[in-house]
Amino acid sequence: MPEEESFQVRSLHSKHSCGRKYRNTIVNSTWIANKLIDKFRVQPNMPLEVIQHEVKDKWRVDVNPTMMYRARRKAKQKLYGNLEGQYRRLWDYCETLRHTNSGSCVLMKGFLEGCRPFIGVDGCFLKGPFKGQLLSAVGRDENNMYPIAFAVVEAETKDSWIWFLETLISDPGTYARHARPTFISDRQKVLCLLLRLLCQWLIIGYVLGIYMPTLETFGGHRGLALKEQLWAAASSYTEYAFNDHMEELKKMNTNAYEYLSNVDPSGWCRAWFSDYSKCDLLVNNIYECFNSYILKARDKPILTMLEMIGKKLMRRYQAKREGIEKLIGKLCPRIATKLEAIGLEAVNCIAQYAGDSMFEVTCLDNRQFVVDLSRMRCGCRQWELTGIPCPHAVAAILYDCGDPEDYVDECFTIAVYKKAYAPIIYPMPSEEQWIKTSHDKLEPPIGRVAPGRPKKQRKRGLDKSKDPKNPDRMRKFGARMKCGKCNGVGHNKRSCPTNRSETSNSRIVLCVQSQRVGSRTPKVTKGKQKVGEKRGQPTNGGGLCGPQQKSTVFKHIKKKGISNRKAATSVGGAHSKRKVINIPQLVDERDHTPPPGFGYERR
Repeated sequence: MPEEESFQVRSLHSKHSCGRKYRNTIVNSTWIANKLIDKFRVQPNMPLEVIQHEVKDKWRVDVNPTMMYRARRKAKQKLYGNLEGQYRRLWDYCETLRHTNSGSCVLMKGFLEGCRPFIGVDGCFLKGPFKGQLLSAVGRDENNMYPIAFAVVEAETKDSWIWFLETLISDPGTYARHARPTFISDRQKVLCLLLRLLCQWLIIGYVLGIYMPTLETFGGHRGLALKEQLWAAASSYTEYAFNDHMEELKKMNTNAYEYLSNVDPSGWCRAWFSDYSKCDLLVNNIYECFNSYILKARDKPILTMLEMIGKKLMRRYQAKREGIEKLIGKLCPRIATKLEAIGLEAVNCIAQYAGDSMFEVTCLDNRQFVVDLSRMRCGCRQWELTGIPCPHAVAAILYDCGDPEDYVDECFTIAVYKKAYAPIIYPMPSEEQWIKTSHDKLEPPIGRVAPGRPKKQRKRGLDKSKDPKNPDRMRKFGARMKCGKCNGVGHNKRSCPTNRSETSNSRIVLCVQSQRVGSRTPKVTKGKQKVGEKRGQPTNGGGLCGPQQKSTVFKHIKKKGISNRKAATSVGGAHSKRKVINIPQLVDERDHTPPPGFGYERR
C-alpha cells in the first residue's frame, strides 16, 4: 500500500523440522520484570522457583537464577522507586509534610488529650539494603497501642537516642497535661541513663521478661516454677504480698533471690508503680505490637516506607473515629466488660460501713481491706493503680447504692476516647507535587557488612522457645547437667567417673570356638549366651553339635576388687574343653592388643 510500510509473504513452510529451543536472548531480566509486574505488585518477594515456573509455563523458556533475581529487583524498583534516589528527595518530602500537616504534632496532640501518661520507647531493625533502625514512642489509650512518634536513624546509638528523646520531650505543650509520665523500656543501659538525665522528674519502668534469661543463667534454676513465682512477685500490688512471694522464691533458689534483691523493685513490681499513669503493664506489648504493625513496610525504600506507615496510621485513625461514633454508653466496651467481671467477683466480699465514705470489706479468705470511696482508694492498691474499681471497691459501692461506672477514671470514658482520635492525619500529594527545597541532596548511608555469613533465622531470647511451633518447650541453655547414674552434677551417664573404675574391675571373657579334632588352630570369636542355654550345649539352631559344627558360649562376669583379671572360655560340642587363661599373659596392658588367634571384649 502507498505511504505505508507493508510486508508480503512469498513462501510459507507449514511443517517445521527444527527442534524446540528453551533459550531465548529476548527474554532477559527487564522483559520478565515488565511481563510479571502485576504479580510482583501482589507478591513483591515472589520466590525464584515461582518466577521460573511462571516463565516456563507461559513462554516455554528456561531462565537462570541470576536473571530471575535481577528481574525481581527491577520490578521492586519500578513499583517502589529507586533506592538511592529516594534519599535525595528527603528534604522535599519533609517540607511537604510540614506544609500538609502543620507542625507535624498531630499524634502528640491526640496523646495529650485522650491517652494515659504512659510511653513505651524501643527500636526495630530495617530490612532494606541500607539497613538502619526505626525508633518509636508508643502510648496507650483505653484499649490498645497509640503511636506517638517514630524516626529513622542509622543505628541505635547514644546520639540517636539523645536527638529522638530531646525532640519528643521539647515538643510545645507535651507535658502541660501529663506532668509525670511513665516511660517503659527493655532496660538498655544507655536508654535508661539518658531518660534519667534528660527527664529527671519522670518515672521509668522495665519489661519484666528481661529478667528471666538472667535468672536462668545466673541462678541456675530453670523451669515453670521459678517463672511463675517471679510473675507472682511482680504482679503484687502491695509490699507485704511482694515480700511473701520473694520468700517463696528464696526457698526455691537462693541465687535468684539475691540477684533480684539487688535490683530496684520500683521498676518491675506493681507495688511501687505510680498511680498517676493508671497502668499496671509489665510487658512490652505496646511497642512490639507497633513493630509488628509496620512489618511489611520495613523492607521498603525509605520514602516508600514512610508513606506506607503514614497511610496505615491515617486509615487506622479514621477507622477508630468511625467505630467510636457507634459506641453507646459511658465507658469503652472493653472496660465495661472488665467491670462486669469484677462485679461477679465482688459477690465474695462483705462490706461494712464505718462512716465518712469509709468501708471495711471482708473476703471469704478472712482478709480485710479498707475502702475510701471519696478518695477512690483501696487497701489492695489495685483501684488507684489501674483506675478501675477492684472487687472490694465494687462491694462497697453497691452497699452505698452507687454505680461502679461513676467511679472509673475518666481516661476510660468514650468522651476522652474521642479526643484521642479527633486529630486528623492529612494526606500527602504525589512525588511530582512536592515542594522543591534548596538543601543539599542527601546520599544513602554507607552500608556496614558484618563479617561471616548473614543469618536468616531470628536470634531468640533465652526465655523463648527455640521452636515457634512448640512455645512450651524450654531451652537447655544454661542448664546444669546431672548424671543419672551417680546423681552428680557437671557430667552425664556416658562420661561418669564411675565408668572407669568399673572398667578396671570388669572381667574380660574369651570365647574359644571348637573345631574338629585334628584342626590346625582353634579360632577364638565373640558371642553371647542365649536365654535357656547351658554351658556345653549347642547354639546353632538348637540342634546337636556335630563334628563339623561350631558353637559359641559367652559369659560375662563382673567382680570388683580383683587385680588379676581372668577369663573363662567354654568350647561347645563333643570336643569341648574348659580352661582358665590369665589375661595379662596374653594382652599387653598398654595397647590392649590380643595375640593372634584370640578375640576379647571389654565390658
